[in-house]
Amino acid sequence: MANGAIDRHAAEQDMKIVLISANQTTSPYPVFPLGASVVSAALKAAGHEVLFLDGLADGVSQEAGLARLRGHDPRLVCLSLRNIDNTSSAHEECYLDAVAALVAGVRTVTQAPILVGGAGFSLMPEAILKRLGADYGIAGEGERAVLEFVARLERGEFPPTSIVRPAAFLAEPDIGAADYGLPCVDYYVEQGGGMVGVQTKRGCPHACGYCSYPVLEGRALRARDPKAVVQDIERLIGERGMKYLYFVDAVFNDSQGLYRQVVEEMLARRIRIPWVAFFKPTPIPDDVLAMMKATGWAAAEVGSDGTTDETLRGLHKPFAWADVEAFQAALNRHRVPVAHYFIFGGPGETRATVQAGIDHVLRLSSAVRFVYTGIRVLPETDIEQIARREGLLAPGQSLLEPVYYFSPQIERGWLENLLREKLSPDPLCFYPPENFALRIAEFHRKGFMGPLWEMALGHRPPRRIRSRG
Repeated sequence: MANGAIDRHAAEQDMKIVLISANQTTSPYPVFPLGASVVSAALKAAGHEVLFLDGLADGVSQEAGLARLRGHDPRLVCLSLRNIDNTSSAHEECYLDAVAALVAGVRTVTQAPILVGGAGFSLMPEAILKRLGADYGIAGEGERAVLEFVARLERGEFPPTSIVRPAAFLAEPDIGAADYGLPCVDYYVEQGGGMVGVQTKRGCPHACGYCSYPVLEGRALRARDPKAVVQDIERLIGERGMKYLYFVDAVFNDSQGLYRQVVEEMLARRIRIPWVAFFKPTPIPDDVLAMMKATGWAAAEVGSDGTTDETLRGLHKPFAWADVEAFQAALNRHRVPVAHYFIFGGPGETRATVQAGIDHVLRLSSAVRFVYTGIRVLPETDIEQIARREGLLAPGQSLLEPVYYFSPQIERGWLENLLREKLSPDPLCFYPPENFALRIAEFHRKGFMGPLWEMALGHRPPRRIRSRG
């Protein structure tokens, strides 16, 4: 099957498939390959034999990983690409060259076709497929599309195009469960701060100017059955030794209140485990905050992004600066540690908004604050349209190589120097955030749990993870 051609031998019910999670970054902490594990679960449920190789847990770019692949003798190699770069203008890291080298390594040990998918791949599938030198790609949700692809392969058929695009987002009952039986779960429990990700819903109804979630998951919220979500949590605690739960939804506290159903189910089953999620700074009733706290809620990461009303409007955020401060005050009352993520330099940023924004950020002295500059321009976002309109991008320019948007009303060097000067004296304010990420990684290597930034606030002492082996 040279060059990814499909072998037309008789169909098998248990096709041998190798599924590789290509992520090899650990900043700010190792992230369980949830999307790839959902695809793994779907393939296994269909009767296929899956060898799952994880870029972090198994070192798939190493000789030993490729030897395992060769020994499996697959008819298909699936490659999951979570990120294409780190989206940080201060410390740029691009991952595509390493993944292309991985594809080349796979070619040396098997002639099976290589199918690429994942959130990062789905942003620019045609360009990334060409860059990687793989054969086929799935742009979008993969658990059903991969089964249809494999069915074609079993029949000896060629896909009509190199990029498979599902016709619609999956309905709620069809959203796949993750494969938490994978051996690599142990790595994230023992080396990744005890954290494993669980998804309660897909989709995001908001229109934040920079964000790709609506493109990848759609604008309509699609919730998993809360009972199934909590069953996953129970299994991870009881069978895999998970010590810290990370809800990986784009936004946990959705406006429809779907998150409450998960919290209520956790309470009904008497589940209490430290957990963290990503929040928007909009009001949550005190009784709901108390319920969340009763389940072990230990920290909140908040996508505040803008630092003034003007820049929040420029980013199309669905709240004002007063909401950010009110959200912080509410979580202070419930003694929940908070980390805010802020972006300077977006649309509408001026010297005046920078100065006012710095004052606002420093005023949130009871929270950890991570500060970024510039916005990674991604396809099909409002930022892309603004960047093209303002001449930042040439006609037809690809976004495969990182391009960062900075408001034309400020100078990048002035902004970066001012932020270092004004923010560095604050021990809970981190610009650039990568400096703190290195400290997190070191604590995780020593066996401490959770996202760890909350330790800076003194909310809980570090606790070691006892090895399960």
